[in-house]
Amino acid sequence: MPTYIVCAISFFGFVPYLKMIDYWFHTTGNKGANQTPLDWDTRMKIAAGAALGLEYLHDEGIMHGNIKSSNILLTKNYTACVSDYGVVQLVSATPAVNRILGYRAPEVTDIRRTDPKADVYSFGVLLIELLTGKAPVHASVSDEDGIDLPRWVQSVAQEEWSTQVFDKELMKYQGNIEEEMVGMLHIAQQCVAPSPDQRIPFKQVVEMIKDLRKDNAEIIT
Repeated sequence: MPTYIVCAISFFGFVPYLKMIDYWFHTTGNKGANQTPLDWDTRMKIAAGAALGLEYLHDEGIMHGNIKSSNILLTKNYTACVSDYGVVQLVSATPAVNRILGYRAPEVTDIRRTDPKADVYSFGVLLIELLTGKAPVHASVSDEDGIDLPRWVQSVAQEEWSTQVFDKELMKYQGNIEEEMVGMLHIAQQCVAPSPDQRIPFKQVVEMIKDLRKDNAEIIT
């Protein structure tokens, strides 16, 4: 069975056993004294589960429109639950922009008009967030619409990713994870390509994530 859940909820309090990804990253943070950082296997499981859930939505003709870390909820076993899909179409444009600042595809002018390529872009930002431990607002490059986390990563040479981009908490782990992290960042870069036509569909995203860990299927399926 695929390790994902799609739930049509927009209020976190209704499901008390779920926690948002950014609970670890941006509330207590990776450096929080009482919070254990998410290891790489867990982050891979979250990425794969979220991608599967979004692939399912797109296969059903449903665009999410508001992909961000606070809309990917986690069970106690870190199964990803894609929430809040379609809600952005029900709110006015101005406050909705603030909800997805940093995740919005550059071609989007009215976030109430959902598009599959824009969803892919937002998911790519989410992957970068998992790899760096940073929210889009924590990067160092800004423009009139806020912070552009993909552009910040693009500005760093690949040979410096280990020291400049990847979450330092992840680099403490032994094993072959750096190769997988580089592979995941390459997937993210294909998701956040400036041209919508260059972005890969979720079906391909899921297959590429699977290819990163063929020897450990429980992480992906």
